[in-house]
Amino acid sequence: MSIQRIVALAATLALAGPIVPASAQLFPTLDSLSGSLSDSLATDQSQSFHNGLLGKRYLQALYGHGRGRGTSGFTDAFHRFDAMFNSPLPWTDQFVPGLGTDVYVNGSFGVLSDSNSSYSFDVNSYQIEGGLTVYSAFNDSVRPFIQLGVWRSWYEHKFSSMGTTDSFSFDYTSMRVRPGIEVDVSSFLAARAALDVATEVKFKYSRASAELITWLNDSTYLRLGVFVPLEGQHCTLEVGGGISF
Repeated sequence: MSIQRIVALAATLALAGPIVPASAQLFPTLDSLSGSLSDSLATDQSQSFHNGLLGKRYLQALYGHGRGRGTSGFTDAFHRFDAMFNSPLPWTDQFVPGLGTDVYVNGSFGVLSDSNSSYSFDVNSYQIEGGLTVYSAFNDSVRPFIQLGVWRSWYEHKFSSMGTTDSFSFDYTSMRVRPGIEVDVSSFLAARAALDVATEVKFKYSRASAELITWLNDSTYLRLGVFVPLEGQHCTLEVGGGISF
């Protein structure tokens, strides 16, 4: 090879820059994609780092039991079985920064029994409810919220007295309005307080609640709550748990 050709080849290589193997060009691209995916996942997870249930997708089951004294003076007992699915809507904060929204569906079955020496009656109730929970995500530790929904209820009554039995049933639709607040208490515990506002009858039939949510691991939690009507009757204790995924 002549000296002129060697000089021309060297000049061409200098202009073209260093030769990078194809594998070296590919791996930085994969690394950048992996980094972007990790950043995205970290961003999604940061929305639910708190210890409450707002902004989380979960399935739960609850059992409720209440016992008190009815307006007629006899003792009554109430049992309820409840199942619920909740899921966040991730696009909400794109319209209003710092605002979160969950969609939920809830179904329940309840039994109320009342009796005294003269008569007794039993009530079976079936309810299905769906709606939205809108909450503030500005503060990770304190999250005020309001739950808005619609529920459909069916009731079956059976009344017995003096050897005779009568039964009837009815159904109705009502609105759910529940303002409340959720607060982180510790690294594994959150507290929630709310007021179920009575929308079909007098305000005194509204129900106040206080709940604790404790996490057994990253995805499993227990839930304990006390529900007290403002009129002071039929206090209910609820216990259960769920899985977040």
